[in-house]
Amino acid sequence: MKTLYETMSNYYKYNNIDWNYYLNDLTFPKNINDARKFIDDFYAYAGKSYLIRDILQECETLRVNHTLSVFLLDFL
Repeated sequence: MKTLYETMSNYYKYNNIDWNYYLNDLTFPKNINDARKFIDDFYAYAGKSYLIRDILQECETLRVNHTLSVFLLDFL
Protein backbone atom coordinates (compact mmCIF):
# COMPACT_ATOMS: atom_id res chain seq x y z
CA MET A 1 0.00 0.00 0.00
CA LYS A 2 1.35 3.41 -0.96
CA THR A 3 1.56 6.34 1.39
CA LEU A 4 -0.37 9.50 0.59
CA TYR A 5 2.91 11.22 -0.28
CA GLU A 6 3.81 8.45 -2.75
CA THR A 7 0.34 8.58 -4.29
CA MET A 8 0.46 12.35 -4.71
CA SER A 9 4.02 12.20 -6.04
CA ASN A 10 3.09 9.57 -8.64
CA TYR A 11 0.02 11.52 -9.69
CA TYR A 12 2.12 14.65 -9.99
CA LYS A 13 4.66 12.85 -12.13
CA TYR A 14 2.39 10.77 -14.38
CA ASN A 15 -0.72 12.95 -14.74
CA ASN A 16 0.98 16.20 -15.53
CA ILE A 17 -1.74 17.48 -17.85
CA ASP A 18 -4.37 17.29 -15.07
CA TRP A 19 -2.75 19.90 -12.85
CA ASN A 20 0.07 21.53 -14.80
CA TYR A 21 -1.86 23.96 -16.97
CA TYR A 22 1.08 26.39 -16.97
CA LEU A 23 3.36 23.66 -18.35
CA ASN A 24 6.06 24.33 -15.79
CA ASP A 25 8.89 21.97 -14.90
CA LEU A 26 8.67 22.20 -11.12
CA THR A 27 9.93 19.36 -8.97
CA PHE A 28 7.49 17.73 -6.57
CA PRO A 29 8.19 19.10 -3.06
CA LYS A 30 10.10 16.61 -0.94
CA ASN A 31 9.32 18.09 2.45
CA ILE A 32 7.44 20.82 4.26
CA ASN A 33 10.19 23.37 3.63
CA ASP A 34 9.82 22.97 -0.13
CA ALA A 35 6.09 23.79 -0.12
CA ARG A 36 6.57 27.55 0.09
CA LYS A 37 9.03 27.56 -2.82
CA PHE A 38 6.79 25.30 -4.91
CA ILE A 39 3.78 27.61 -4.47
CA ASP A 40 5.84 30.71 -5.18
CA ASP A 41 7.38 29.14 -8.30
CA PHE A 42 4.02 27.86 -9.52
CA TYR A 43 2.54 31.37 -9.40
CA ALA A 44 5.69 32.81 -10.98
CA TYR A 45 5.27 30.52 -13.99
CA ALA A 46 1.81 31.99 -14.45
CA GLY A 47 3.15 35.51 -14.14
CA LYS A 48 1.01 36.00 -11.05
CA SER A 49 3.53 35.85 -8.20
CA TYR A 50 2.58 39.39 -7.21
CA LEU A 51 -0.81 38.01 -6.09
CA ILE A 52 0.61 35.57 -3.55
CA ARG A 53 4.12 36.65 -2.57
CA ASP A 54 3.20 38.92 0.37
CA ILE A 55 0.59 36.51 1.69
CA LEU A 56 2.92 33.56 1.33
CA GLN A 57 5.67 35.26 3.32
CA GLU A 58 3.29 35.96 6.21
CA CYS A 59 1.84 32.44 6.39
CA GLU A 60 3.05 29.94 8.93
CA THR A 61 4.88 26.93 7.52
CA LEU A 62 2.10 24.51 8.46
CA ARG A 63 -0.50 26.61 6.64
CA VAL A 64 1.67 26.70 3.53
CA ASN A 65 2.12 22.93 3.65
CA HIS A 66 -1.62 22.46 4.17
CA THR A 67 -2.38 24.70 1.19
CA LEU A 68 -0.09 22.67 -1.07
CA SER A 69 -1.54 19.38 0.21
CA VAL A 70 -5.09 20.50 -0.51
CA PHE A 71 -4.06 21.73 -3.94
CA LEU A 72 -2.56 18.35 -4.83
CA LEU A 73 -5.26 16.26 -3.13
CA ASP A 74 -7.90 18.07 -5.13
CA PHE A 75 -6.57 16.44 -8.29
CA LEU A 76 -6.59 12.96 -6.77
